[in-house]
Amino acid sequence: MWTDACGGALRGRYSAASAAVRPAGREGTGGHARGAGRPAARDRPLGTQPPDPLVDMLVHGQDIARPLGRPREMPAPAVAAALDHAWGSSFYGARKRFAGLRLRATDPDWSAGEGEEVRGPAADLLLLATGRPAGLDALDGPGVTQAAARVG
Repeated sequence: MWTDACGGALRGRYSAASAAVRPAGREGTGGHARGAGRPAARDRPLGTQPPDPLVDMLVHGQDIARPLGRPREMPAPAVAAALDHAWGSSFYGARKRFAGLRLRATDPDWSAGEGEEVRGPAADLLLLATGRPAGLDALDGPGVTQAAARVG
C-alpha cells in the first residue's frame, strides 16, 4: 500500500492531480475502469464522507482567493449542502463549537442551531462553520461576538 502511494507520488512528481491518474487496468482506477458513474468507496481517503470533497473545494478555494482579494463565487445549492455537512460532521465540529447559537444564511434558505442568531451570506457562514474567521466581517446578529470568540 505505501509502495503504491510512494510510487504514485513519484510518478506524479509529487502532484496530487498527476498521482491520481492510474493505468486503466488497475483496480482502484477512475470511473472508466469500473464503468461510468460507479466510483469505488476507496476513491476517497479513509474516514471521509462523500460531501467532504465539496466542502474542501469550496472552503480551500476561499482560503486562497480571499487573501489575494479575488472574489470567488460559490453556487448557493453547493454551499447549502456543504453547510449541512459541516454542521453535522464531527470532523468540523460546528454543532459543538457553536452550541447556543443559531446560524442563518441570508441568501439561500439555510439555518442550524438554537440561540442567539449569527446571520449573513452562506459562503461566510461556511467559513465560520469550518473554523475560519475570514468570513466574520460579513456576519451580523447578536451572536457574532460569541461566534468570533469561538474561532479566533
